Formats: sequence, C-alpha cells, structure tokens
Amino acid sequence: MVAPETVVTLNGSGSYDPNGNIIAYEWTQTGGTVVTLLDEEAEITAFTAPSTNGDLVFKLTVYDNDLNAAIDEITISVGYGTPIQDIQCPSDLSQGTYCYETSMAGDEVSTYGVVTHVLAAGHSSEGNFFLQQPGVDECAGIYIRDFDIVPNVGDELTLTGTVNEYYSFTQIIDVTSSSSSPTGNSITPLAITTATLGIDCSLEGEELEGMLVKVNNVTVEDIDEFGNVQINDGSGPTLMDDYYFDGGWSTPSGTYASIIGVVGYSYSEFKIYP
Repeated sequence: MVAPETVVTLNGSGSYDPNGNIIAYEWTQTGGTVVTLLDEEAEITAFTAPSTNGDLVFKLTVYDNDLNAAIDEITISVGYGTPIQDIQCPSDLSQGTYCYETSMAGDEVSTYGVVTHVLAAGHSSEGNFFLQQPGVDECAGIYIRDFDIVPNVGDELTLTGTVNEYYSFTQIIDVTSSSSSPTGNSITPLAITTATLGIDCSLEGEELEGMLVKVNNVTVEDIDEFGNVQINDGSGPTLMDDYYFDGGWSTPSGTYASIIGVVGYSYSEFKIYP
C-alpha cells in the first residue's frame, strides 16, 4: 500500500541467474492508472503514484547472458488503508489483560500518518517511531516497531504490518512494505489536562495512546524509584518518563510552562514521553 502522489520505487536487484549473469531489465505496466516510469530499462526504477486509489500492476522481464528471459509481476495498491483511529479504537474496543485492547490484534493492515517521534541513535529500539493520523483528536497515534524504515519526524508514511498488543500497548510490528514522502509536515500537539490522561487504565487514556500531546503549567510532585516523574497541572496527576527522550535528561523539578511528548502505556501506567 502506498499513499497517492508519493514516489514509489520498483526494485529488481534481487534477480539472479545461477548459471550466468543478468544483462538486461525491462519494466512494463500492465494494469491500473497509467504512470510514467523513471527508466523502464533500469534495475531499479521509480514512479509517482496517481492521485486516485486503485491497483497498479507491473511486469519485470530479465534477460541473462544467454538471452533467456524470466518474468515476474508485482501489484502496488494506492490508497491510505485502515485509519489509525480504527486500529486503535475499533467499535468493539474492550478491556484486555492490562488495559483496553484492539480487536484487530494479529491482523495485517495498511495505514497512513505523519511521523511525530523517532527513537534516537543508540537507543535499544533505535529507529522505532510514532505515527499519527492528521486531523483527528482521539485514537490517532500508534507506535511502529520497525528497525528498517528509520524515517524523520514530519515524514508522511504509508506502511503495511501486523497489529500487536504489547501488554495492552498497541503497536504495529513485522512491517512488510512502506512508502514515504519527506515533506516536513508537523502534527500540532493536542492540548490536554494531566487528569485526562491520568495514570491508571482508562478509556480517556486509551484514546490518547500513541498521540503527541501537550500539558501546560505543570508542577513536578514526585519521582519514584524507577524514575517516573509525577506531574500535575492542578487537575490531577499523570506520569512523565525519559525512556524515549533524545538528548541529555536533567532531573525535573519545580514548575514547567509546558511539556510536549508522545503518550505510551507501560507497567500498567499511562505516561508522557517528551
């Protein structure tokens, strides 16, 4: 699945001849809205997806040094797939082992969004990232556990993978395909109160999971033995954690005008990760 009007790469570099060499490549479009290939005779070529949804079919013919030909075919689906909102909060969203869990766990889905945070180099999950559906104020974010894409914040990304619940933290794993458009877009953090997110499992917290949020005028109330920072804007406490933080982390204290971060769920607690 690729998003409309994004650049798509067709890669024939996996072709081989056990008894000789591949000497020529020929890409031909056989179905769907007609697109223009950058180079029809290149090992790797590209095209811009059309603005309309649908399937595009391409045939790759390779020739070896004895002029023997072999043919393979690939279908590229253009569209946005299942919205993140429907993955995070389907109509039958229900209480799971630790918190609310999607009924789509185990399903392969294609979805689309803007990257809001990427785990930095050196992190044990380096390259994993958060993806958010634009224009939606609840159930719009999701964590992508993938080590190969390594996008930048602001990239528009379409991907296909498997929905997974990790101790009731919804994520997409085993990504099989992706396409990106590095446009430098940004997601405006959703302004919330600390009480709305809270700490313990709640439907309100679940609807914020994976999203980029902002809390204002917060005071540090406590830091527990695990480094979880309890913050409060006067409405009620929530937690802040440095696990995804990129840079030097100073022990928080006092009052902060605002804190921006993504929402995660771990050890049965909702937390903001700056």
